[in-house]
Amino acid sequence: MSQRDKTSSCDLLAKPIIQQILVRLKEGLNPDLVYHSYEHTLEVVKTAISLAEAEQLSAKEMELLAVAAAYHDSGFLNHQEDNEPIGAEFAEQAMRAHGYSSQEIAIVKHAILDTGLLEINGKLLRNSSTPISPCLLDADTANLGTDKFFWSIDALVSEGNLSLAEVRLRALQFLTDHVWFTAEAKKLYDSKKQENLRRLRKLIQSDAAESRK
Repeated sequence: MSQRDKTSSCDLLAKPIIQQILVRLKEGLNPDLVYHSYEHTLEVVKTAISLAEAEQLSAKEMELLAVAAAYHDSGFLNHQEDNEPIGAEFAEQAMRAHGYSSQEIAIVKHAILDTGLLEINGKLLRNSSTPISPCLLDADTANLGTDKFFWSIDALVSEGNLSLAEVRLRALQFLTDHVWFTAEAKKLYDSKKQENLRRLRKLIQSDAAESRK
């Protein structure tokens, strides 16, 4: 990738189509959304761009990836459950207003829909259906392989109606089933993910032992 492409990637956050949704998220999201927050979206955009640089996506692919990342949780402005289709529609409306082609819009919409969890044969999985999906999916789940993982569990508990024990069990399943889609994410995050997985198993075992007393 040329130096010019690397430099231009740093300017993606400043694009009007991205700034407009970031402002809406910052001002309009329910403050109870501790995890699915403006800060989470900003972090996903930056991580996705970084992964895309390492994976040598083209300048246009990086632009579409940045748009998809910025809009991937925008459905939370309207609805907490099944938010991905709403976010995909928000992205389509904005992209049409900014002159993107139908093919470009389709890539972004499908990438956003790919961030939704699928339960297939008892496993929690995500599908990668576009050239930009791998970087978006790995950026969206990068916290699995960082020190923020256990904070994320607490944040998700505060957002929903599930108990800490229930969220831990669901997190265990997701961690167990989860795979990285890019070589760069695997290199950066997999070792810490495995450490988090081991710690989570011990916490769940401790919870189960405590409940039997």
